Amino acid sequence: MAVTLGPGKCRVIAGQWHDPYTGRVFTDPGDLDIDHLVPLKEAHDSGAASWPQPRKRAYANDLSHPEALIAVYDGANRAKRAHDPASWLPSNAAYRCAYVRAWTQVKDRAVSSTYA
Repeated sequence: MAVTLGPGKCRVIAGQWHDPYTGRVFTDPGDLDIDHLVPLKEAHDSGAASWPQPRKRAYANDLSHPEALIAVYDGANRAKRAHDPASWLPSNAAYRCAYVRAWTQVKDRAVSSTYA
């Protein structure tokens, strides 16, 4: 199902999304959150607190890595909170290795000069 935008083209009102955290498919955008794969708080606690504001903004809005920001079931995102893979893994066991790989890639980009 293609994504449908509402009047003004600023609000998603329908579509179909696969949540890798749960393995479920959703059609109601209200059931989803956009998740920072590496949570902002975790990045902050790992050194981003000392970044200048433009670098923080670039990290928080990174669309250049396909998994830096992903649509996931809101319940899974809230369960994840600011945890790293040592403390939280997706319930979808088939995605866990890919999750850890993607998390590591995004984290490596965060600590590199990518956002400088």
